[in-house]
Amino acid sequence: MIKEHLLALDASTTSTGWAIYDLQNYELLESGSITPKGGEYRKNFLARAICMKDEIAKLKETYNITIVAIEDINVVVSQKGAKNLAMADGIMLSNFTHDMINFVNVSTWRKFYKFGKMTSKEYKEQLKEALTEKGFIQKYTIYSFNKIPTGGIFVYLYINDNRDYTVSVNLYKDYNTGEIKDGGGSLSPELNSFVKSKKAE
Repeated sequence: MIKEHLLALDASTTSTGWAIYDLQNYELLESGSITPKGGEYRKNFLARAICMKDEIAKLKETYNITIVAIEDINVVVSQKGAKNLAMADGIMLSNFTHDMINFVNVSTWRKFYKFGKMTSKEYKEQLKEALTEKGFIQKYTIYSFNKIPTGGIFVYLYINDNRDYTVSVNLYKDYNTGEIKDGGGSLSPELNSFVKSKKAE
């Protein structure tokens, strides 16, 4: 049986976050972001959108994507911003047929993750408890590295001294800036369940 996957996109005209979910096990497999930089990308949002489209096409080649979920455009943004984002969305979504695409209202995921009416600033304040006794993720341990033939490394960690609570993170060097970037990663099913249970409290 060929596994089916959902691709979740958080799109903008400068950078697009993505995540791949296994639809059989409802498990997060991989996540990351696409941020075109340098050259023509600096001032041309259409060039950035085409670059992001090409990177999304690579995900499509790797996974059997049957559903695409993308955040609906927020009506609060400016008319120009909404127009540019709509064009960028159209370019990126041209990889898929219309019956695969689902637009998700921002209130839907806010409700699901109990984000409520909390602002980004308030949410960041909560994150300050991370890696302290007050937070539910109190410590992490790096236990392994794996070099990726195409470039970069995978770093493997476990959380709170529990070897079932594992995280894999892809790190790579951005040759335009020389910076080390986060290319996404995944949680073990056990850690994913733990995090969900804590959010529900």
